[in-house]
Amino acid sequence: MKRSTNLAWSELKVGILLVSALLIGTVGVVSFTGIREFFRPTFPMYTDMQKVSGLKPGALVMLSGVRVGSVTRLSLERVGTQGVRVEMRVYENHRQDIHADAIASLGSQGLLGDKYVELAPGSPDTPQVETAAVIVADNGSADFENIMGQAKDMTTRLNDLVVELTALTRQMRSGEGTIGRMMTDPALYNSARDATRSMNRTAEELSATARELRNAASSFTTLGKDLNTTLLAPDGTLKRLAENPEPFEHLNSAMARLDSVLGKIDKGDGTVGTVVNNDAIAVELAALLRDMRKLVKDFEENPKKYINVSVF
Repeated sequence: MKRSTNLAWSELKVGILLVSALLIGTVGVVSFTGIREFFRPTFPMYTDMQKVSGLKPGALVMLSGVRVGSVTRLSLERVGTQGVRVEMRVYENHRQDIHADAIASLGSQGLLGDKYVELAPGSPDTPQVETAAVIVADNGSADFENIMGQAKDMTTRLNDLVVELTALTRQMRSGEGTIGRMMTDPALYNSARDATRSMNRTAEELSATARELRNAASSFTTLGKDLNTTLLAPDGTLKRLAENPEPFEHLNSAMARLDSVLGKIDKGDGTVGTVVNNDAIAVELAALLRDMRKLVKDFEENPKKYINVSVF
């Protein structure tokens, strides 16, 4: 009898231990997995969005960064001007924090995180949100998908650019292409260096020429100022010519005499006119010049023929 009592007590202790472990495990699972959220009282709430890419049933509903519920259903009901109706279950104890003019928007946990619904509480002056109320949606956040798409395209292009730069660097190291040959061929490098030196010398020569031109321009400027001072001075040449007509009268008289002489020559008057206008005289003068050239040439070749020096 005593043995059976001890056995029953042992079985009772094992049972108590198992039940305690089960209770502790249940509490831990509920605490760490969020299953207890299913037992909290909630109320339904809706919003209509144009686009809900990435949003799934079970996604979080956040109010100012605090979880206040979850998404339960998505449907393409085409209500009003929006495209997708989002059904949410919000915890009853947060009803007082959400007002009738609350605004729902689509958020993301990081750049590549899960989507969730973010609630703006609305104005405290408005009443609390009612059960099954449809709140306004801010669809501006729907552009996030476009931004992400553009970012993805940009990342792809950057990756392609990195690949091309890597291939170009590999070619340069192996001596392929113009730059690669310049990096690996000393002859090309020396030629480029010599060309650079020649260009530097040419640039120096051009600089020297430019300095000489500036000096020449400065000299011309100084000369112009001196001429201006000399000619336009009160006792200068232009001043005297402008005030004294006598030089112009002498010049006119000389031009008239020269014109008269030229007219006489053209008519054949005088010696010069006869020579200029008489072809026979011109022929005789030409023959005389030829004879004189022959005489000079013969004198240079046979000077003894013309000069006879005798010594006593």
